[in-house]
Amino acid sequence: MANLLVATATATPGANGAAAWPSWGLWSWPGWVALAAVALLGCCAALLLLSLQLRDSRRRLDLRNEAASIQMRELKSSLERQEERRREEYEQAQTPYLSVEILAGQRRQDDRWVATCRVNADGSGIASNVILNLMIPSLRYTDAHVIRYLRAPGSSQAELRWPLHLQRDAHLELVFTSRFGRVHRVSHAAFVQDDGTLRIADSPTIDDLYGRSSSNSQELVAAGDSGRPHPGA
Repeated sequence: MANLLVATATATPGANGAAAWPSWGLWSWPGWVALAAVALLGCCAALLLLSLQLRDSRRRLDLRNEAASIQMRELKSSLERQEERRREEYEQAQTPYLSVEILAGQRRQDDRWVATCRVNADGSGIASNVILNLMIPSLRYTDAHVIRYLRAPGSSQAELRWPLHLQRDAHLELVFTSRFGRVHRVSHAAFVQDDGTLRIADSPTIDDLYGRSSSNSQELVAAGDSGRPHPGA
């Protein structure tokens, strides 16, 4: 019996070692290197494909963001244009239309002809620092009458004087400031007849000279002054 147990114990290690040899032969198979290379290539291809997809997604996102940005800029520009158009329309509606009318009954006073004019303000709004200029270029002569404040609709009278002389070409000019700080000019070609009558020769020419902020605008005539400017002014 003892001999049988010794024989069995001696035979068992040999049987386990014989069974382990096939597993060692599987891991030593040379095809594992090729499989590892294929797997590595597959991983690289998958990473490359994922990178391309991410890049394409980012490009599409950038395109959508750019399109949205362009739309926002266009919308903002459109709103600004609409606001500017509404502001201009409001300013035009609140800026009076000024015209000058020469009244009958011009007279001679000392060595001057004197003409009474009426400055009319139509529409609505306020004209400030209205200056009516008479210019005779051939004589280098200028005469001015200042109306500090004129509300439309309304009118105000002014007197213009010029030296006694033969018929001369002249120029009439109305300059005023709107409530928005913009300076406007209405001008006429005119002439003086031999009898001293001042006449307007054409339809008015209207110009916007320049604009400035109403908060920074300065009065052309000091508060409380109206009518003709003081000598030497």
